[in-house]
Amino acid sequence: MPGAWDSCIPAMVAAGKSPVPPVATGRCCSTRPGWLCFRSSCPPTGANGMNGSFHWPPRDLVDYHRRHRLSLDRRDEFWREQAARLEWEEEGKRVCQEDLREPRLAWFVGGRLRPCRNALERHLAGGAGERPALVYLDHRFELASLSYAELQEQVADTAAALAGSGLEPGARVVAYLPNVPQAVILALATAWLGATHVPVPARFAPEKVADIAGNCQAAQVVVLGDFALGDYRERVARLGEILPAGARGLALGEVPAGFASLQQAPRQQRPQHEVDAEHPLALLYASSATGIPRGSIMASAGLLVQAAAYHQFIFRFDLPAERQAAIYSAVDLASAAGLSHGLWGPLLNGDTVVLAATRTRPAAERLRRLAREFPQLAVLTSPDRLEEWVSGLEQQGPEAGCRFRLLASCQDVLLPRLCRRAAGVLLESPERLLNLWVQNETGTACLATFPRQQLNRPGSLGLALPGVQPRVLNDDGRECPPNQGGRLLFAGSWPALARGIWGQPERFRDLYFNDTPGHFATRDAVRRDRQGFFWFMARRDEVVKVRGISLRTDEIESILQVQSEVQEAAVVGAQDPSGAELMVAFLVAARQVRQVGREIVAEKLASEVSRRLGPLAVPDRFVFCDELPRSGSGKLARRLLRRLASGQLPPEEQPGNLANPQALAGLRQAVEK
Repeated sequence: MPGAWDSCIPAMVAAGKSPVPPVATGRCCSTRPGWLCFRSSCPPTGANGMNGSFHWPPRDLVDYHRRHRLSLDRRDEFWREQAARLEWEEEGKRVCQEDLREPRLAWFVGGRLRPCRNALERHLAGGAGERPALVYLDHRFELASLSYAELQEQVADTAAALAGSGLEPGARVVAYLPNVPQAVILALATAWLGATHVPVPARFAPEKVADIAGNCQAAQVVVLGDFALGDYRERVARLGEILPAGARGLALGEVPAGFASLQQAPRQQRPQHEVDAEHPLALLYASSATGIPRGSIMASAGLLVQAAAYHQFIFRFDLPAERQAAIYSAVDLASAAGLSHGLWGPLLNGDTVVLAATRTRPAAERLRRLAREFPQLAVLTSPDRLEEWVSGLEQQGPEAGCRFRLLASCQDVLLPRLCRRAAGVLLESPERLLNLWVQNETGTACLATFPRQQLNRPGSLGLALPGVQPRVLNDDGRECPPNQGGRLLFAGSWPALARGIWGQPERFRDLYFNDTPGHFATRDAVRRDRQGFFWFMARRDEVVKVRGISLRTDEIESILQVQSEVQEAAVVGAQDPSGAELMVAFLVAARQVRQVGREIVAEKLASEVSRRLGPLAVPDRFVFCDELPRSGSGKLARRLLRRLASGQLPPEEQPGNLANPQALAGLRQAVEK
């Protein structure tokens, strides 16, 4: 029964606190006595008169905050209960082991499992072998479907072909594939053999794919030889010419030069490989990696447990347990959102993965066909694609729309105006449009809105998902009050969080754990409102494009600032007199540099940046100065530095908003040297 405690919750959220009942209450899981139950499948059994207090989904906002707080206060019990969704060969002896200074993370320590056993075989054993597992709408508008039994057969055969081609457990397999059924089958077949899946978006340039294959020392690179849409064939042909040594090219369908046929490979039947909980299930590479590719390591158990749980929390929010869901993934499967929420999450829960060919017919036709075939379809997409869909449907008039059960958007900011327009042509009600906040390194969504009016604010990033703790901190590391902007960080770790960057542990620490001790840094500036919803404000990192390559200046700055010769660093993009793009590092040097010589120090710094991030990330120029310019609020005046580096600040101009105007004269002289 609601009481005084319930009325306190909004006030605590407004004060920047995460509410928790004053007396810890809970109910024991009916299947595992002594464990708190957070699972929607378990019937509520009484505890202190609070029947169903841990049942998901929450009834309202007050109920949500109570449950979320409990998932944090009893984090180990919560995640142990989510781990019970999977079948284990050996259960972990410890839920979590973390040292966020290194960082060194491990979840479900000592546990062992078979990923494909959980995604396929156990559904067959449960009598669901004939249920549709994978559906594809091809470019001819024809539907092809595989049941769970048929999908397991194809996965086992592909695994035998990969093994016959020399793949061993622990090796890496680069999958350079579009969103087609073969991409799903290859991901599962790789896991079957205990190898590591390295999905790469089909839009990536062949040179970048080759760099990724070399970076992770891939044993095999798999392509789809007869996929004719766009310029994919041309890029595959180029890739065949530049494959790194040691990486064997394999093709499905037609066989381009430089590749061998996977279908014709000898079969070497192997049982499903049992892997340790921390075995790398996948490497996810950033779309704008700086110099050296940046592959985030996703641990098997952590990603599978969280993907399975969050699929229930988000996509099966109000769906009866006996009903099968279908998820159309319009985002790339070679991303955290696609891999967790478009592939593993649905299959681990016995639901249907739906894929469709794009750029063949108008999007409106494809959407209407899918809505007819799957009346309860949920859609995973991105704001840019959603804008394309909505614009196409609006042009055809109000009768052209179609209705989906849920529509979840991720990978960019979802604007309120787009929410309203999408609700008019794609959904029954506005709260059925969800936002998911996810980055490759987080493994799954960490913030989300839910399909209930009290739990959804159109345009917001959402509420924190159970088991993760977002915080909004100012530059001094203090909690920001409601509606004041600050840095979005997450306290502690969670199972799906990346374990590192492949071969670059220092880079992982510098990027994500050097900001605030004990916290994962996201580089997003957000605010949290009085009800606990998070709202995007801006990106905190600087991205510049030099010689056609996107470079993150915060990465370069983090390398420079840990060198003993540097007291402070700021890296900005600029232009030379001819208009060519370049990158300039402004440095406040430590005292000993004045004796050593700045040219020698610059050479050392350039060498260190090249070693850590690659030669393209080395600034074109190092400018040493006594201090960096700052605004009245203490923020670095980056715009002023960009103008100085580009020669666009006339001598007579004196910016009046600097807290340290004396710095400008020294900077002018340093730039002119």
